[in-house]
Amino acid sequence: MEDLTAILLPLAQLDAPSVEEIVRNLTGRALLRVAPLEQAKLMQVELFEPTRGLPMATPKIAAALSTRGRATFVHVNHAAKQAVLHPFVDGKEGELLATTPDEAFAIKLVDAVGARLETIAQANQHNSPLLALLGKRRLTLTDGIPTGFNSFAFHDRGFDLGDSERVALFAFDPSRLQTDLQSPGLLLRQRLEAIPQGALGPLEPGRTQALQRLTAIGAKPISESEHAAELAELCVFGEATVFAGGEPVEFWDERLLPLLSFSAITATFDESDLEELEECASVLHALVETLSYATPNPPGSIVRMLPDAALAPIAGETSAGAIFLLRSDWLLERLRMLSSGGLHQLSEEFERAWYRAARPGQPEGDALVNWRRAKQEAGAQDLERVIGDLTELRVVLELAATNQLQPAIVLYQNAT
Repeated sequence: MEDLTAILLPLAQLDAPSVEEIVRNLTGRALLRVAPLEQAKLMQVELFEPTRGLPMATPKIAAALSTRGRATFVHVNHAAKQAVLHPFVDGKEGELLATTPDEAFAIKLVDAVGARLETIAQANQHNSPLLALLGKRRLTLTDGIPTGFNSFAFHDRGFDLGDSERVALFAFDPSRLQTDLQSPGLLLRQRLEAIPQGALGPLEPGRTQALQRLTAIGAKPISESEHAAELAELCVFGEATVFAGGEPVEFWDERLLPLLSFSAITATFDESDLEELEECASVLHALVETLSYATPNPPGSIVRMLPDAALAPIAGETSAGAIFLLRSDWLLERLRMLSSGGLHQLSEEFERAWYRAARPGQPEGDALVNWRRAKQEAGAQDLERVIGDLTELRVVLELAATNQLQPAIVLYQNAT
């Protein structure tokens, strides 16, 4: 049985751009999918909050969508035995019905929207894109992209906090960079002032001094200033649209990027290896400690596992700035491979080799299954961290590829 959480309105009542404008004006930031259901003669509007991707449909939005006719909020969850029907007509709220998804509810649904739930499900071709409405900006999300990672605001993952240098991946509209560099200082000051407090994340402490410098630049383009790169960094980061959580640079070098760089998957163990591997945080930790992987030669000077050729200063010159542009085609290719089953296969092969080395000559079967389960349970927290990091990296790079954004990394000292 199909579940549904959406606002339904007559197909000809509003077009998709009008729905998008209403949602943008009322929410500012939201994930939105507008699907025309030709067979059911309905338009289906799905809304999700952008932080965790949870359904978001308020009476205010449904009322606004009904100002030219009617709109009905429908929620059906068969497993939870929940069914909700909340009609709106000419902007006015009707009586809310909360019941169970039985035949009586099905009749009420037909009365409200003109179609049964099965007809609505069959009419959905599932080819309408999910959009991220982020103020004035708009991104298209590719099918299957996870939406529960707070990807549209800077965030730090919160692990291993301390004085070590940290790094986060993000992406921005590259046309904004050239615009910023050629903009007069006073105009850029206005744009920087308009960026909400906190949106600059770890670069927030530099805002006050940057505003003073932009005032001093006045009507001249900031490209003529000795502080051009630093000022452009602040504006670019404040206007960035998609982010992965920050982690220590050391964690990128020793735990994440090695998983994308294997040159061999043949595991060999000696007795001392086996003792040390028992101290690893998880199977994935043991895997990178054991298998050989390709490393840049020479190592990267900014991030050891990223060759310097893959990074460029934001203003096209050598600098000790906080932001570096990332050439990431190879990185996205490897992340796609891991997410499509490559990481699971690699982990299983390594677990089997580790088990055989630790228990030579012993039967596998249930014993291997139990051993593997115990390792996974013991390393659950680390596995969740690593897989979450890899997923967040892929989200940024997938959205960058789909929306012609420029990937970049930001380096900083403390989580914000």
